[in-house]
Amino acid sequence: IVEQAIGHGLIGGRVFYSDSTHLKASANKNGYDIHQVAQKPVHYLEELNSAIDADRLAHGKKPLSHQDDDEEPPTKEIKISPVDPDAGYMVRDGKPTGFFYLDHRT
Repeated sequence: IVEQAIGHGLIGGRVFYSDSTHLKASANKNGYDIHQVAQKPVHYLEELNSAIDADRLAHGKKPLSHQDDDEEPPTKEIKISPVDPDAGYMVRDGKPTGFFYLDHRT
């Protein structure tokens, strides 16, 4: 469909508009479990460091020294619905409180 729209000159593919909305989940906002989660993106940082090391090696440079952080990352409490654990608990000014999904459209 996108290729046909481009072929007919309806769209050019140079500008994209995105919007998001919250979709209410089928979960009771008063029924939840509290979980502690780490706030440090450990796996993401490991991927970045690995990519940096590979790039430096490819360019004949020495790998960077990575500081191993032995202390536990900070944690925060989040609410998890036992009925719909994939939904996120939303609390925002001027918005309803409860379990929602974030839906993006481009």
